[in-house]
Amino acid sequence: RRNIILDSAIAYFLPGISLSRETGRTDNAFEFSCKLSKAYELKNDYKNALKCYQEYVILKDSVNTTDKLKQIAKLETQRALLVKQKQIEEDHKKSFAQVLFYSVTGLLLIILAIVLYSFLRQKKLTLEKTILASQKEGLLEQKNILIKEIHHRVKNNLQVIVSLLDLQMGNSEDPIERKTMSESASRIKSIALIHHFLYQHDDISGIEFADFVKALFMQITSLYKKQGQNIIMNENIPETILDIDTAVPLGLVMNELIVNSFKYAFPESDGSIVIAMVQKDGGYELTYTDSGPGPGKDYNVKTATSMGMMIIRNLARQLGGSFSYQDTTKSFLIIFKDLAGRKKIK
Repeated sequence: RRNIILDSAIAYFLPGISLSRETGRTDNAFEFSCKLSKAYELKNDYKNALKCYQEYVILKDSVNTTDKLKQIAKLETQRALLVKQKQIEEDHKKSFAQVLFYSVTGLLLIILAIVLYSFLRQKKLTLEKTILASQKEGLLEQKNILIKEIHHRVKNNLQVIVSLLDLQMGNSEDPIERKTMSESASRIKSIALIHHFLYQHDDISGIEFADFVKALFMQITSLYKKQGQNIIMNENIPETILDIDTAVPLGLVMNELIVNSFKYAFPESDGSIVIAMVQKDGGYELTYTDSGPGPGKDYNVKTATSMGMMIIRNLARQLGGSFSYQDTTKSFLIIFKDLAGRKKIK
């Protein structure tokens, strides 16, 4: 009876081994081989028992090898994921560092332009004192020529800076770097435009603001307008002569607002801009509106962290005024005073 049971087991295990091999179940095949070897051993058929045991050993080694390869593959996958994650982190750090570097570079260029402007102002004051002391009309004419020449040279120096930025921008493939340098170049061009106005006009004491706004709009349009895009500007600004101490910071404010409209209000579609200015309470109120959707009713210019908004806030304070956003009309409001008005406050 024992042999009958063993023969039944052998008859069960033999096809089991074949089926396991055909289906790729090596783990089942080596278990069947082990049991089959024991069955032959109990039947005293040591030849087949040894043969099945050898096959069991071979299959077991194959299973162990497969498991090890799976473990190695798993470890390699984990290592690759860690390397990729580290690379992503390094790329993020590098991108942040580049943005910070070029933002600081842009601010330094603006500071350089302001320093040049301060130097110009000091030279102007020195010349005025000399002319008043001499009381000679010839010196007054000479002063005007010299100041206009200084304006011309400052404008040329600023254009050189812009050209260097354009050159660097052309050599850069990083979109963040190109954007940062383009914004810095736009700000410097707005300052250069003021000096260009002062150089071209006979009155060097200030600029006509409405004409300047129109020229600034055309300048920015040439840089940001897409092909086929139609952008119009309506201005309601009375004839106003602003001194250079007011025109430079206010010109930078207008540059930031117009560029902001091109970038966010209508980056691809047609659009319109409305600028109005009135004299009020010994100062000026300038309202800026575009046809874009606006930043939203919860938008607060006092807490905005973008470079443009921070520049406008600081310049508004420099002008002895304030900067705010009216959600009901989707308008920005700049309240400011000219140089004479700011001196009265002091």
